Amino acid sequence: MPDRLWITWETQRRNRTLSALLNARLFEFDLELPGWQRYPLAIWKTLATLFAEKPEIIFAQNPSIVLAWLAVMYANLTGKKVVIDAHNAGLFPAEGKYRSLNWLASKLFKWTTVTIVSNDALKSHVEKHGGKSVALPDPIPEIAPPVISPELGGKFNVMFICSWAEDEPYYEVMRAATLLDKSIYIYMTGKSRGLEAHAGIPVPENVVLTGFVTNERFSELLYGCDAVMALTTREDCLLCGAYEGVSAGKPLLLSDTSALRNYFNQGSVYVDNSAAEIATAITTIATEHAALTREIREMHKQRDIELTGLTENLEQALLVL
Repeated sequence: MPDRLWITWETQRRNRTLSALLNARLFEFDLELPGWQRYPLAIWKTLATLFAEKPEIIFAQNPSIVLAWLAVMYANLTGKKVVIDAHNAGLFPAEGKYRSLNWLASKLFKWTTVTIVSNDALKSHVEKHGGKSVALPDPIPEIAPPVISPELGGKFNVMFICSWAEDEPYYEVMRAATLLDKSIYIYMTGKSRGLEAHAGIPVPENVVLTGFVTNERFSELLYGCDAVMALTTREDCLLCGAYEGVSAGKPLLLSDTSALRNYFNQGSVYVDNSAAEIATAITTIATEHAALTREIREMHKQRDIELTGLTENLEQALLVL
């Protein structure tokens, strides 16, 4: 098999699971530096790695769009194949607000050997702009259960896997908590950067802001909770938090989008991202918990089988090209 190398400028679970699945050596250059320092250093590290390792196939994550263009230019100058794993934020930079960034993102498709996306709707978007694409959802990750089960605050606990990004309705989650019985707790992960202060309400007593958590603490929360919530306003986004919930066998509370409904089609309750629907959905999951848990475990098995065929599609595309 040709030597393969996967480069990313952030730590993200999809990079680790997909690179392992595709037998590509992973290089993570996640630099905690200001942008004016981080970009030059990341570019230097990436080029140094490419020239030293000389891979036949380069995989790179987008975002960063800078990394994606760097990988594409290197591959085209050296005659190598380049595969860009394009997330929603890579296909539509800055939520698609700027025409110049959208143009740069779309031009990448024609210069890339294959663009990997997470679902068929995004695949169609790439192909509409002249690119070749394969839809490849995340592999369900293997997250080891904790050695010690944590004691959580509620009789029923929901983990909201949140990065406090613009597309996540975190204020609606906080408002939903005020509509719930106080014995139901919501654990909100991620660095809030003080955004909770702008919710218009104090942080409810049954909401726990965890801040950044270690992998060990993440596992404790994931396995200790009763359900996992992952929400977005993006229509065609498959959420990492949902995959993580499936890994632990937890019922899911998800945004009501076609992409999420089609892929996570068992063991899940869907909402319109409003506080009222989120609160109602949490109550529903608590009531139907046993049945939803069985469905999630069955879906996990089915998705693992399907992923084998999808991976073969990508390998065939690389072979033909």
